[in-house]
Parts: sequence; structure tokens; C-alpha cells
Amino acid sequence: AGWGTKQLRAQTEDTISRVQHETVISRLNSEIEDLARSLQDSVPRERLDGARHRAEDLSRRMEIMQARENDAARRLETVWTELHEKSEEVEILRRQCAAVARELKSAQTEARELAATNEDLLRRMDEMVPRSRAQVLERELVACRAEFSSFASSPPKVVTLQSTQGSTDSTLETEVQRCQEELLRSWQEIELRSAEIERLHKLRVADQLQIEALDRLNRRLSDRVKASISNGGVSEKTMHRSATESPPHLSEFSEEARPPSVQRLC
Repeated sequence: AGWGTKQLRAQTEDTISRVQHETVISRLNSEIEDLARSLQDSVPRERLDGARHRAEDLSRRMEIMQARENDAARRLETVWTELHEKSEEVEILRRQCAAVARELKSAQTEARELAATNEDLLRRMDEMVPRSRAQVLERELVACRAEFSSFASSPPKVVTLQSTQGSTDSTLETEVQRCQEELLRSWQEIELRSAEIERLHKLRVADQLQIEALDRLNRRLSDRVKASISNGGVSEKTMHRSATESPPHLSEFSEEARPPSVQRLC
């Protein structure tokens, strides 16, 4: 009986506690409903709808701004990639310009050396055979050739006189032979001088042609350097062709095309 009384007392206390708890919850719900009604009465419905619309509009604007930010980030990444590619192209172009500048400097040096060699050859030729002396020698050469041809075709008159008179003048014959030998030596010397003059003239012409070729090469390299500097960018095909093709060099001239003076220098 004592145990049943304790159990009944516990159930009663539990029931009382649960009723009190439900009462408190009901009272709180009533207060919340009263506060909600008072809030609706104090704030007009139009203001609540306007605030809701503004909140929705702000949310849409935030989404639009986020989309714009994402698009700007993508464009920035694209621009950064293009800038990196352009920097590589500029570096390639800079190396090409440096290579062309080195070739131009080398060609200018060779042109100056060849010009100095040509001037030295001209000076030596003028020292060996002055221009006026060369003209005199040419005239003498023509006259001596004509005289020697006539002399070889017909014997001297003194020989004819000897044959007609039937006497031998050894002194006159010796003098004639000496004159013939001297004339032959003079003619041979003139031939040697003429050959030397012709050789020097060929050297001068060959050096002049080489200087003109180097001058054209110099202008062509200068035009390439100016074009490379003036062009801000080049296409991939042009850059590939410029990278694989080296500028023309003096090595293009064969050994036979070089004048003898340049062959000796090389």
C-alpha cells in the first residue's frame, strides 16, 4: 500500500508539472500572437510589402553584380594570358633584332675593311704606275706593237743594202742586232707593264663590285632592322620564318666571285 501511494503521488506530481508546462506554453503563444497582431497594426502592410520588394530587388542586384564580377575575372585572366603571350613574342622579336644588329655590325666592319683594302690597292697601283704614266705606256705600247710588227714583216734597209753592195759590215750588223734586241726587250717590258696594269685594273673593278655588293647588303640589313623596330607585333608565320631564316652574309659569295685581294685577306 505504501508503494502504491508513492507511485500515485509521483504520477500526480508529473501530471501537475505537465499541466503547468502546457499552461506556460499556451500563455507564451498567446503573447506571441498578441505581439504579431500589434506589430501588424503598428506597421502598414504596404510598408512590409515594399520592404520585401526592396529585399528581393537587392538580392537580384547582388546576383547581377556577382555575375559581372565573375565575367570581369574571366576577362582579366584572358588579358593576362594574352599579355604573357605578347611578352614572349616581344622577347623573340628582341632576340631577332639583336641578331640582325650583330649581322649588320659585322657587315659594316667587313665593308670598312674591304674599302680600306681597295684604297690601299689604289694607292699602291698609283705608286707603281701613275695614271699619267699608264696612259703614256699604253700609247707607247700601241706604237711599239705597230713598229715591231712592221719590223718583223720586212727586214731593215741596212740589210738590203748589205745584200746589194755585196760587202759585209760587221759593225753595222752588230748595231742592227743590238737595236733589235733592245727593241725586243723594250717590247717585252711594255708587255709586262701592260699586263700588270690590266691586272691592277681588274683588281680595282672586282673590289668596286664587292664594295657595291656590301653596300647593298648593308642597306638591306638596315631596312630589316628598321622594319623590325617599327613593327609593334608580327604574326606567328612571319616570326617562324624570321626565326628559321638567317640574314644574308658575306659567306654567300663564292671563292671564285671574290677578287684576288679579298681572297688573300680571307
